Amino acid sequence: MPVRLGEGAAKSADGQVVAPRQRRHVGKAQLLERAARLIEQMEKSGLVSPMNATGGREVLAPVREE
Repeated sequence: MPVRLGEGAAKSADGQVVAPRQRRHVGKAQLLERAARLIEQMEKSGLVSPMNATGGREVLAPVREE
């Protein structure tokens, strides 16, 4: 049974079907906001220290020994 091209698909120069990749666009500002929220949650949970004078943090979570 032949396969029809779907919406947005095209044939390349050599006859192969090329389907576009559909990615969800996330802006840098959204990524930075999410990262900041995660760090704040980690601080509230006691996993990292508050920010020091140079902007760094210390990891407070105990190291797991396996």
